[in-house]
Amino acid sequence: MPAADRASCYDTRMSILIQQCNVLDTDAPRAIAVDRAILIRGNRIAAIGAPDEVAPLAEPDALCLDGRNLLAIPGLISAHTHSPENYMRGATERMPLEPWLVWLYGTCG
Repeated sequence: MPAADRASCYDTRMSILIQQCNVLDTDAPRAIAVDRAILIRGNRIAAIGAPDEVAPLAEPDALCLDGRNLLAIPGLISAHTHSPENYMRGATERMPLEPWLVWLYGTCG
């Protein structure tokens, strides 16, 4: 499909509100923030937070999605085998790379 056709397949002005989802957040306890809302405007994340704080920011015609029992994770570039490592990195205390690799794989790797 040509790029011009792909661009017309979606409206970048559209807003989407995902409610009651869990969000992978390295600053949250156990790296999961529960019962969060995510507001997306066009192709940008406009807000993430408590539903009562984020929902009023949504446009009246925003598409509302139920996020219960779902986990929102950040977009990962080249997310092949490193996806589990990214999750484990966020689930541990902030430590330098080398000690973290030893913690994750042991001394034999």
